[in-house]
Amino acid sequence: MNIIYIGMSGIRAANQSLLAASQNTANIATGGYSRRGVLLSTGLTGGVDASGLLRLNESYKTQQLWQTAGQYGRYDAAQTYFDQLEALFGGNPVDGKTKANDLGFGKFIGALEAASGNPGDSVLRNGVIDAANSMTKQFNNMRSVLTNQLRSIEQQRVTTVEQVNGLAKTVAELNGKIAAGQASGADVSALMDQRDAAVDDLSRFAGVRVVQQANGTVDVSMTNGQPLVVGAQAGRIELGRDAAGQQTLSLTFGSQTMPLRTGSLGGELLGLAEFEGEVLRPQMEALRTLAVRTAELINDQLTQGFDMNGNPGKPLITYDAATGLLGIDPDVKPEELGFSGDPANPGDNSNLLALIEIGSTSIDLPGIGDVSLGNAFATMMGKVGAASQQNKQAKGAAEAVRGQAELDWYSVSGVDRDEEVMNMLRFKDMYNANMKVIAVASELFETTLNSL
Repeated sequence: MNIIYIGMSGIRAANQSLLAASQNTANIATGGYSRRGVLLSTGLTGGVDASGLLRLNESYKTQQLWQTAGQYGRYDAAQTYFDQLEALFGGNPVDGKTKANDLGFGKFIGALEAASGNPGDSVLRNGVIDAANSMTKQFNNMRSVLTNQLRSIEQQRVTTVEQVNGLAKTVAELNGKIAAGQASGADVSALMDQRDAAVDDLSRFAGVRVVQQANGTVDVSMTNGQPLVVGAQAGRIELGRDAAGQQTLSLTFGSQTMPLRTGSLGGELLGLAEFEGEVLRPQMEALRTLAVRTAELINDQLTQGFDMNGNPGKPLITYDAATGLLGIDPDVKPEELGFSGDPANPGDNSNLLALIEIGSTSIDLPGIGDVSLGNAFATMMGKVGAASQQNKQAKGAAEAVRGQAELDWYSVSGVDRDEEVMNMLRFKDMYNANMKVIAVASELFETTLNSL
């Protein structure tokens, strides 16, 4: 092996290494980019052998990155809606403190208590009607908020499904290009970077499972194994409605269509499904039951009493089963409220006092059980708060695990600016040193020729 050849091998190795360092430096801010490197080894007959540009990536650490994306997406999607509910259920801050929201029931009882001292006072009776009207509006506003939140979840699910389908198609297309490139010996590193970034996003949305194949492609499935991407073929998630009007999901792959239950989901899709099924819809049903029972108990007690004219009291609260809305009967006059327990004594307040006590009446709320009417909404708030706290803790843990997975991935595949600058200086010196080797070899050659 002559000295010139050895020097040339060193120059080629230095040049290849400089190429890798410069490409890494150029992609410092490129998301999903795996740094490139060159493997140097001693030549069998002298000199140095340099590989082509290698993509520095460990499949295990990439798999961990994908898995943690799904867990974080699951809890993050739900927490947005938990925060909204807590803000609404907890009321608005007053003097730096949060005032509990009881949907106006406390003020209604307060108006009754004020009227109990002088049940014949028309102003106080009007105050009871006004408080009842305010209470029904707060019930209706809360119902509207929950309904709007359900619509938001459904719209987010539509958007998420569109993103999943788009990403699945992208992964399949990149799989096809990677397989073709591998077969022809082309450099597919950039394609793999793009594909891995798409899989990471896909996992955040759907919590998918990924199997890496020997030809560089990946197969992607839902958490229960239903295929979403196989090679260059992608499936598609479809949205529908069941008999009750609730959104449903199905996965079509090839000629087969399979339903996607909650157990098949991960990522944001799972977080949305869990929040809707375990929190929002139960709260909507509990609120509906609370509205019905509040109207029934108030009206039942009022009709047991007598008005200012000795006639049986009239029901005040209305409930529309078709719309789920509460209201007050506009035809009921203040003097027709059945506060008296004695038809001959309009100034009696015995039935009014009984009406005040309805707050202690036990009612059965779906998903909660027996609870007093006065504490029903607070109990609903408490259940949401507990679920929110649990989700926050899970999100925090998932975020920490995700952060560690990113650090682990970065330790192998991430670009460190300072390291790349040092590499460029080192390989520049290597290049210059090997140029000197060639120069020395040339001088020796000239000296040898001149001596002949």
